[in-house]
Amino acid sequence: MNSNKAGAAVIGAVVLIVTISGCAGVQSQLEGGAGSASVTSLQTQQDSARREAALERSRAHAPEFSPQGTTLQEILREAEQTERVESAARSAKVQEQMRAVKQAEQAAQRSARSNSAQVNEAVRATKQAEAVEPSAAEVQGQRLAEYAEQFGQSQDDGSTPTPEPRPISPRNR
Repeated sequence: MNSNKAGAAVIGAVVLIVTISGCAGVQSQLEGGAGSASVTSLQTQQDSARREAALERSRAHAPEFSPQGTTLQEILREAEQTERVESAARSAKVQEQMRAVKQAEQAAQRSARSNSAQVNEAVRATKQAEAVEPSAAEVQGQRLAEYAEQFGQSQDDGSTPTPEPRPISPRNR
């Protein structure tokens, strides 16, 4: 009788330690900024630890043979295998959800980059449209080009204008 109570106490202590350490892990991850997927993963681990503790308790308190002739150990092994399969399915589901979230984030980033490229292209087009108006330097250049043409035409005529002499001022006489 004392061994059953001692076994139950040990199993209870193990469950308590697993629960406390699991809660501490959840708290530290939440403080560290971990997402909801890791909290779900920790909750899944806690559920698995509780089931394992329940299996250990049932092993400690169950009779050695069942009425159908199957040993209790075989039943427990089958239960453990079933638990492993279910746990693997849950973790695969969580991983699939995490992949879907990552893909959604990547799609949002691609969309943002595409929008950014479109905005940059619109800004470039606006600047080019503004650049169609000639700047002050271009206007000055055009004016100088016109003067050069006029000067070139006057040189081609062969006639050089001679300046008229200035009249002598009365002071200088």
